[in-house]
Parts: sequence; structure tokens; C-alpha cells
Amino acid sequence: MAGAGAAVEGPIGRKGNYLFSFNRSYLDLIVNQIEEDSPLPKYGDAQGKLIYNLDDRNRLTLLNVFSMDKIYLDKDKAVKNDANMYGSTNGLTNTIGANWQHIWSDKGYSNTSLAYTYVDYDRDYSRTITQQQLYKNNTKENIVRLRNVNYLKLNLQNSIEFGGDLSGVFTHFNTFYGEYDDQYGNTTPELKIDNKVNGYKLGTFAIHHLNFLDNFKLDYGARVDYFTYNKNVNVSPRATLTYQFNPKTSFSLSTGLFHQNIPNKVLVQSDDFRSLKTPSSVHYIAGFNHMLWDATRLSVEVFYKDYYNFPINPTQPTMFLFDQVQVYGLFWSQQALEDNGRANAKGIEVILQKKLAEDLYGLVSGSLSNSSYKDYFGNWHNRIYDNRFNFNIEGGYIPSNDWEFKVRWVYAGGAPYTPFDYEASKEAGVGIWDLSRTNSSMLPDYHSMNIRIDKRFYFSSSSLLVYLSVWNVYNRENVAFYYWNEVKNEIEAQTQWSTLPVLGIEYEF
Repeated sequence: MAGAGAAVEGPIGRKGNYLFSFNRSYLDLIVNQIEEDSPLPKYGDAQGKLIYNLDDRNRLTLLNVFSMDKIYLDKDKAVKNDANMYGSTNGLTNTIGANWQHIWSDKGYSNTSLAYTYVDYDRDYSRTITQQQLYKNNTKENIVRLRNVNYLKLNLQNSIEFGGDLSGVFTHFNTFYGEYDDQYGNTTPELKIDNKVNGYKLGTFAIHHLNFLDNFKLDYGARVDYFTYNKNVNVSPRATLTYQFNPKTSFSLSTGLFHQNIPNKVLVQSDDFRSLKTPSSVHYIAGFNHMLWDATRLSVEVFYKDYYNFPINPTQPTMFLFDQVQVYGLFWSQQALEDNGRANAKGIEVILQKKLAEDLYGLVSGSLSNSSYKDYFGNWHNRIYDNRFNFNIEGGYIPSNDWEFKVRWVYAGGAPYTPFDYEASKEAGVGIWDLSRTNSSMLPDYHSMNIRIDKRFYFSSSSLLVYLSVWNVYNRENVAFYYWNEVKNEIEAQTQWSTLPVLGIEYEF
């Protein structure tokens, strides 16, 4: 058993209802009794929601979501586990908000919401070999957001959506990056940040839904965003054209310009970074949908995405900055950044979905894709997400009201990675990449099967569900990544979970 949780829901008179729930893991308590040296996370969450109908035209919704997670690995356990770093992570997040839905008439309504989010980061990690502090982060983030969205039906052929939002971002960054040798063999000096990112994000949008010729539908619109911290203005037009051949078959074409802000934890590292352009991407998508039978749908989608204005570090010329989190688990300190990074992604995805009808349901999906980026020198490399192909089968069988059987099998191509220069790494005592083979090697293919069996017992006014779930049934040793073990001064593979049975009990009354 990995954790425990409870939920309660019910009415508020005749005008509303409520829901409260909480969950808490205790996998750390169970596994640590078996393997005392294993650093396992402690995490939990709590949620509360109230919905109240003020009258026939007005509804008020209150929502609160809280989460916390902790993980700790001391120096002695790090040495026993051959871990390169030891330390702790403590995270806390809470969002509270309210939404007012107002129905103007049978032709329109609006949603207006106000929310506050608080995030507390607390990380402290040191290098196992030297006990040198590598990273310490004690950052507190406060975000207040006001949002209004309106829908209006003009006539049978025309409807519009419009609205806007205003966010206040108030963050105090207190971060220390220790001196470290990166995968290029460069020594990056330490960096101390005690700074604030205070600013406002303003956005507005409008969408026109147009139905014409009975079987054509055009959705087009635009969004405009402004961030006072770096004074960037971004305009994002988008459009989708759909043709309905018949009630069972449709074809659509979509395009749009999208923007993604550079994370504040990167922007705050230098005043020069305020002048960086906002990373952007243009999407082109063609989709086909067809109902094979009453409960079975076939979907095919072809896409191409072109990314530009991404930040790139001249001192790490072959790395794509936005992939750094996947490699290291966080963004490291950056000495200099330029906004001429390019990337693209293209592929095709096929989904066959059977909704629950009688006693069977399931989904089969597969995709072929390629994702690459251009480095500082103008050379193209695979992105670390470029698995090339993915195949999934999941479904279930419900022979009666008492039993349910579920299965999920995933197969994916191995992700790209850059091999280490063994001799240089051995001499330096840290992992140094072979830059002549950037992201040219592939991890072993990933595949795993999960199964679950549910048994439900019914009583006069309650029910009991008992289930057994087994992850990675045939114990595939999937490699998550290769890393340079600084304790042993050797290359090692970090594997993912082996076979793990999970027993669950749910009681409803």
C-alpha cells in the first residue's frame, strides 16, 4: 500500500454541494523498513470545493488545492547509494480561488474568477565527494490572478468568446548556485541571487465561431499578452477550419502562434535577460475523425511545429536550455543567453478508442515523430524528448457489477542522450560529454505492462472496493538515463521501478 486518503461530499441545502478530500503517502515508511538507505518522497494533498447557486442565473464556486512534498538524503546514505548529491527538498503549494458564473440570457454567460497561489521552494544540495554546496533555493512566490471569460451566441451561425486576465507576480528569489564543472569541462563560477521579480501580466483575447454551408465551421481569434517585468508584448493569432463530411466523419486544419515565457528563475539571474525575446512557436495541424461504430472512434492527426526565439547559452553551445530541467532536474545558473535558438517537431498520431459499451472498453494509440533543435553553431540535433515512436494499449473488461479487469502496455523508442567522453571524465572525476556525438545515442527502448483487478462488495447503504495493481508485471529493467557516478568514477545506468504490487481498499458510504 502506497498511501491513504479520504473524501466526503454532500449537499448544501437544495442550492449547492461540497467536496473535501485529502491524500497522504506512506510509501517511505513501508519501503524504508525493507531498504533503509532508499530516499523516498513524502507527499500529500488536500482539496476543498463548494458550489452554491445564488439563484437561477448566478452560481458561486469556491476552490482550494493544497500540496506538499519532501525528500531527504543524508551524506552517509548518499555514499552507500553512490549518489552524486545529497540534501533535501521541501515544497509547498496552495491555490485558493472563487468563480462567479452569471447567465445573461439564453444567448450568453460569463465566468469571472479571482485566485491566489502561494509557492514555497526549499532545496539544499551538496556534492557527495567534496561536501561542497551545489545548490540552495529558498524562494517564495505569490501570484494573484483575475480572469473574465464571456460567451455570446449572436445567431445560429455566429457566436463569440472574449475576455481577459490580469496577474500580479510577486516573487522573492533567494538562490545560491555553487561553482561546478559542467558537461563541457567548463568551470561555472558560483552565483548568488537575492532579488525580486515583481510585475504584472496582462492578457486579452477574442474568438469568433462561424458556422456556414451547414458542414463548414471556422474558429478564429487572437490573444495579446504583456509582461511588465521585461516589457514584452506578444500577439498570438489562431484559427481552425472543420469540414463535416457526414455525421460520422470530419476533417480539420488548424494553425496558430503560441508564446511561452522564459521561467522567472532564469530571467532573474541577470538584468540583461530582460531584453530576451519571448520563445514562440507556430503550429500546423491536420486532423481526421471517423466513427467506425457507435462506440468506436478513429482519429488521425498530422502536425508540424516550428520553434524560434529560444534562449541558448554560448558557453554551452550544443545544449537546448529548455531541455535542461529534464537532464538535471532544475535550471542551472546561466552566464550569458542569446535568443536565437531554433527547434521543430513533426509527426503523426493515430488513436483508436472504444468507449464502454456492454462489457469492454479500450484505447490503442501510436505515433511517429521527430523533434530536433539547432545549436549555437547552426548544427541540428535530436531533442531529448525525441523517442521517435510510441505505442500504447489500454483497456478493461467488466464481466459483472462485482469485477473489473484492466491492463495497460506501453512501448516507446529510447530517448536520445549524449555519451560521456570516458577518458576526460575519468581524469576530471565528473561527467564530461563527447561533444562530437551530441544526442546521437539512444537509450534502450522502453516497455512496461501494468494490470489491475477490482473486486467490489455491496452492502445496504455502502460498498467496499478491493483492488490489486501490479506495475511492470514482467520486471522490465527500463533505463531512465546514464550518469557519471562521481563516487565510483564510472558510468552507471539509473533504472526505473521494477515490479511493484500495490494493494488498495476504498470504502464508500
